Amino acid sequence: MPTPLLNRRSVVEHPTETVVLATRDRPRGVRPEQKVPAGQYRPGQVVPVVRRAGDPDSVRLDRPDLEASDLSRWGLGAMLVALPVIVVRGVLSVLAGGQ
Repeated sequence: MPTPLLNRRSVVEHPTETVVLATRDRPRGVRPEQKVPAGQYRPGQVVPVVRRAGDPDSVRLDRPDLEASDLSRWGLGAMLVALPVIVVRGVLSVLAGGQ
């Protein structure tokens, strides 16, 4: 499918394409769970894919360069752990300064 105009002219992200992957279980196609860079695939091209066992709608291109970075994977978890620590330290410093 062609890249939408707003996606091609974005100053924030690299252009991506809307890709539909047809598998034996889903011959009409399923959208992959990742963004696909523009200009790298053509209609009818055979590509390696992976999917979660028992979930035919969970299809991904078998490309490690399209995986999310470790920072984006663990960043939210680290933030959720750090936030209570920051709040408690702030409260303790206010209480200690007020006495």
